[in-house]
Amino acid sequence: MRGHLEIKENYHKGMRTVLNRLNISSNLTNIQTYNNLNEVARNDGLRLNTVNDINENFLIQNLTFLKQSKYFAEKGRDSNDEVKPLLFYYAQQTLFAFFVFSLFHYEVCSEH
Repeated sequence: MRGHLEIKENYHKGMRTVLNRLNISSNLTNIQTYNNLNEVARNDGLRLNTVNDINENFLIQNLTFLKQSKYFAEKGRDSNDEVKPLLFYYAQQTLFAFFVFSLFHYEVCSEH
């Protein structure tokens, strides 16, 4: 269990650093990168995460994606050729989800 806590703490610190740097307007490159990401995200109903978005649910959700990706990749590596592509596909998709949800937040909107 200690290893899980260390991963969670390191991920938390790392994401705080990444999101702080994306949100800092200290140089033109950061401003352009942030504005470009925000514009693309807004078109898809997303917004960039901020440091304020990092909470227990955020950490659990994203670390779960990372653990699932590792699990699927390990099982895919050890499986037969018929199942291998499917397990690697799931590994890829959950790793992608880890990166997307680490940077972006979906704004849930209800359409009635």
